[in-house]
Amino acid sequence: MLMPQPGVFLELAAGRDLAAALRNALKSAGQQVGVVIGALELHTNDTNNGFLVRAQFATPTPALAAEMARYVVAGLQARERGDGEWDGDDLLWQLQRRRRSEAVPIPTVQLLAEARRRNLPAFVRADGLIQLGQGARGQAFERECLAEQVPWARLGEIPIHVLSGVLDEQVGQQRLNQLREQGLEAKLAYADFAQARALLCEPSLQAAVIALDPASLLARGLPFDRCASCDLGDLPTSLPDARSADEIARAVALPLLITAPEGSATVHGAPSALARYLNLAACRVEMAAK
Repeated sequence: MLMPQPGVFLELAAGRDLAAALRNALKSAGQQVGVVIGALELHTNDTNNGFLVRAQFATPTPALAAEMARYVVAGLQARERGDGEWDGDDLLWQLQRRRRSEAVPIPTVQLLAEARRRNLPAFVRADGLIQLGQGARGQAFERECLAEQVPWARLGEIPIHVLSGVLDEQVGQQRLNQLREQGLEAKLAYADFAQARALLCEPSLQAAVIALDPASLLARGLPFDRCASCDLGDLPTSLPDARSADEIARAVALPLLITAPEGSATVHGAPSALARYLNLAACRVEMAAK
């Protein structure tokens, strides 16, 4: 999904257009399971072999929502086959039980919403604490913490420079040196989604250069909402679960879409594969010197 919020993207191939049925089934399942679905969009392509329906939606519980989407698709497939014996009640019950076990306390929801209103980074950490802000401008809070107990004025973002795609190792070291020359306590890390979030919880960190794992980008998206600048390299030749070169390009280009307008993106190698995404950038786009 080309947005900073977590969400789910799915494709459904069928002999007829199932967009309306898929929309209704997703909304119904969301109510039954208790999954919040926002900004639901569906598009249908008429192909030579039938119809391809693409759906995407934002949700604060993407892992659970993805399982719910699989449940919905399995039900539609059973109906199209005329399988009157298919029974999804057990799976539905498992999804409901999982949602109850993963339910976020009301104070946590309110705290995350207040952070979003203030345009501050916020997420539930692996240890169950709530992380507000990043690095030296961040702090961890208990899940039952109230918004009025938070020192909002001292919280904020730190400069993050992102490396995406196949790049020379020297690029990351150069970006790290530039941050350290500014007197910042900075680190260079090669990280997936979880590792990047863990790094941004370190209380001494004042800036970061993060080379994001492209497979993690494709599977889980971005681990933060904004970055100060980015370097985009060549596309990996293949990625697990990628069905096309365009899917790989979309994953590699994601940091470009969240780079601050006052920042910059540097493109290395041939930019043609990223052309459609370069036009969406709010920041300045530069081509690396040969």
